Amino acid sequence: MKVTTKSVISKTAAIDVPENLEMEAQRLGYSQTPVCSIEQAIGSAEKTSVSVQGKVRKIDTLKKKQGSANRKEFQLEDGTGSIRITLWGENIKQLRGKSPGDSVRVVNVETNHYNDSVSLNSTDFTRIFKERVVSKQKNKQKSKKKGQKHFVDEHRVELIQRVSNIEPILEELKEKIIQQEAYDKIRAQQTPQEKMRALYNGPLKAGDAAKEAFYQSLKKHEKILIEDLS
Repeated sequence: MKVTTKSVISKTAAIDVPENLEMEAQRLGYSQTPVCSIEQAIGSAEKTSVSVQGKVRKIDTLKKKQGSANRKEFQLEDGTGSIRITLWGENIKQLRGKSPGDSVRVVNVETNHYNDSVSLNSTDFTRIFKERVVSKQKNKQKSKKKGQKHFVDEHRVELIQRVSNIEPILEELKEKIIQQEAYDKIRAQQTPQEKMRALYNGPLKAGDAAKEAFYQSLKKHEKILIEDLS
């Protein structure tokens, strides 16, 4: 498209963008390290850049001061454990609108080892995204309209994006629905999202029995995520 002296630019009415699309656009437009489970973050080396997701369990009510910098802490939990996250300076503002019980994705934080504990510190590139939660009543209505569509098909996009504790799931499904060759191929993928796509594009195409085995494993290893989607 080319703009010339004869081009006319008109002001249009504001566009109402659905909240879930706006959040997804923010995620896609912002560079972030791959999401890992909290257990994996705790096992990472000092100052490793990670992204985690889970449920907010506790938020400090007061800001604390360390030297000239303000800091505020909150506790995040997923199906593998919980971890303390410290936000520094301007990053404290990202807790606005967040409450205990909210599901969030925290991207680009660094591991901090102190004595025998591991926590996460914010960086200049840290962002906190509130995950969209679908109510149980809404899900039941959608399932009724879509007939016999399986849970893992209905929530394919969200599961691919949000499942982080994929390793024990793959181990549990090995030999049940995943043969050794497919297992090795999936494990060779670099990120949880890539492994989930490979799982969907391979073993889960076998049918409802495979999907049900996957669903039962999800309930065990991604309990909080499944509760959010159910």
